[in-house]
Amino acid sequence: METKREEQTPLYTHDCDTCIYLGRSTYFAIWEETLACDVYYCVGTKNHGGEYESIVVRWKNEQEFYSSWPYFVFYLKRCEEENESENGKKLLVPYLFGLEQASARGLLLKDEN
Repeated sequence: METKREEQTPLYTHDCDTCIYLGRSTYFAIWEETLACDVYYCVGTKNHGGEYESIVVRWKNEQEFYSSWPYFVFYLKRCEEENESENGKKLLVPYLFGLEQASARGLLLKDEN
């Protein structure tokens, strides 16, 4: 999926200078309505919960808990979407979009195994 021109500018402030903006998707928040979200690739600077590369999804400007969330790339690569619940599949949409975009741009690190 290619990022549309109007989606090349993030909607929300993101506080990590090393993240690479990948485009816009939708985030299904169980406790809220579906939200527009910005999707980023982070090479693993420990800014987002670990030293592994991750896809970060931001759906609010606030820096409080639950305004963004990372998923590690190694998890997303082995994720079996068909085994997820309907809500789980909806939650994965922006992360799988980010994985696809990062892969297409050659950003993903080579597997070490």
